[in-house]
Amino acid sequence: MITRKIAQQVLDKYIQKIQSLNLLPQEKSINDSNNIKISKILKILVGTCRSTRLGPKPLPDTLDIIRDNINLKIKNELPLNVAICFGCKKTWKLCQPGVDIAELFTLIQFLNLNRQIQYIYPPGINFNLYLGDAWYEYIYRENLGIKEYTKGWKNLLNLNNELKVTLISMYNFHKNNSKLYKICNENLELLKEYWDESSNTDEKNWQYLKSYKKLITVGWVGTIPNIMRIHYLKKTDRYLSNASRIEMEEAVLKYFSYGLMLIQYDLIKRKNSNDCTFEISVMSPPPGIPKRLRGNRIYLRSLPPEISSRGAPCWPVMGILRIDDQDSIYPSILSPRDWKQSNIQLVDKFDYTINKKSNFNITIPIYKTVA
Repeated sequence: MITRKIAQQVLDKYIQKIQSLNLLPQEKSINDSNNIKISKILKILVGTCRSTRLGPKPLPDTLDIIRDNINLKIKNELPLNVAICFGCKKTWKLCQPGVDIAELFTLIQFLNLNRQIQYIYPPGINFNLYLGDAWYEYIYRENLGIKEYTKGWKNLLNLNNELKVTLISMYNFHKNNSKLYKICNENLELLKEYWDESSNTDEKNWQYLKSYKKLITVGWVGTIPNIMRIHYLKKTDRYLSNASRIEMEEAVLKYFSYGLMLIQYDLIKRKNSNDCTFEISVMSPPPGIPKRLRGNRIYLRSLPPEISSRGAPCWPVMGILRIDDQDSIYPSILSPRDWKQSNIQLVDKFDYTINKKSNFNITIPIYKTVA
């Protein structure tokens, strides 16, 4: 029988462990030259596939851009500004509204990254999390759970004064510019025209289509190769499992049209090195992504590798305690894919107190592997 006390102890012990992983004694960097500091910071950011990074090593051009941007910050003794496009709600219907321990582990990942960089460069990082609430509502036409998720993140951040994290709602973009949805719809029509025309043409000729030439005049980059189309249709099917092919294709194209609008207006401030030293994506790069789109973007895990070997971000998954067939209990996540493939059942749940001085609790389900 797993008592609340045992479950609390398991999580407390694990959190203490992962918070200490990157705090091993290192050589002080205060007297290092700027070039050495930059090299050390880049080494942390690049990491390895088994530690921090998602996918292949960043392109040399990407690292050159980030190197120059970091150098500018160090010369002016300012924090590194990091932009992250982030989820706005738990997207799996089995998840409770709001945050769970998957988000807590993400917060710890950010904390560890900041601590490592502060050891080299004390001003550290300012994180700007752009919550894709308006983006999500534009694609799926519903906003259930968005308020609870934002509130949950605010509660998590209030528990930790060490991190400088600013939550930015994409709804605010539309308050400041009422034409943005109109621009999204105009982009959508161009993308639909291109998608339809290219679907009936050999892929090697897509860049020569009239519809493609119209699309690139508004800032689009890349041909959306078949491998990328399949990738995004599979992702959309997880959220719109009962939708028709046409509905799923429109959802994918809305995703692209909104993303294009963000680029057209530079709303994430990627182009300004003062506002965005580098961008972090916590989702793996999609297959077929054009090199030009990578810019100063790097791909990092939002969950520790011990929690998610596949590098899933926190919002499509459920943070749980898992009991294996040897009756060992440990923190984990549950994804829709796991749910379909594993023999697993809910056996209990409890409220986890993150900080005894706070009244903020997270409900944590306990799942057990069954024969």
